[in-house]
Amino acid sequence: MVSEGVDIPRFRIGVYATNVLTEMYFRQVVGRFVRMQESLPTPQRAWLYLPKDATLVHYAKQIKAERDHVLEEVMPSVQRTLFGTAATSLKEYVPLRGVARMDALIGEEEAESGGEGNGIEGQAVPLHDRKHELRAQHRNLVGAVARRAGVDHRRLNAELIKRTGGRVDHATVVQLTRRIALLEKWRDSGFDNG
Repeated sequence: MVSEGVDIPRFRIGVYATNVLTEMYFRQVVGRFVRMQESLPTPQRAWLYLPKDATLVHYAKQIKAERDHVLEEVMPSVQRTLFGTAATSLKEYVPLRGVARMDALIGEEEAESGGEGNGIEGQAVPLHDRKHELRAQHRNLVGAVARRAGVDHRRLNAELIKRTGGRVDHATVVQLTRRIALLEKWRDSGFDNG
C-alpha cells in the first residue's frame, strides 16, 4: 500500500507483501522504513517483515553488509555494538545489564499453535520447509493411492478436502499430517470414499 511518492517519516514497521522482486523496488521500500530523524532520540529502530524468498533475503543481506561497512567508518565502536556490529575490543563496551535470548532469523517461524513439534529432534526447521516436506510426501502418496485404487487424482483430492477441511496449498501442518495419515491408510487398506 506504500507506493512511489509516499513520504511518511514516522513509518517504523512494515510488511513486504507484494510480488515485486526487483532490487530497486525492494531498496525503495526498505528506505521508507529505515530513516533516521533528527527530532527523535537514538537509537532509532525499524522493522520490515518479508517472506522467506531467496531473492528478498539476498537483497536484505546486501543492504545489511553495506550498512555495516558505512557504520564502521562513521560511528564509534560503542554505537556500532548497539547496531549489531561487533566492537573492536571487549574493553570498549561493557553493558550495565543484559539478557541474552535467541530471536528468529529472517523467514523463520515458530511452530504453529498447538505446541506441536516439527518432527526433528533438537533442530528448528522453518515452517515453510516443514510444509514443503509434508506437501512432497502428500503428493507421492496421492500418486500411490491413485495408481493402486485406480482413482483419479481430482477425486482423491476432493475427498481429502471434504475430510480435512482445506486444499493442500493452504493446509496447516496439522491438516497436512491428517491428510498424510488418511492417504497412508488408503494406500495400505484400499480407498474408502464413504
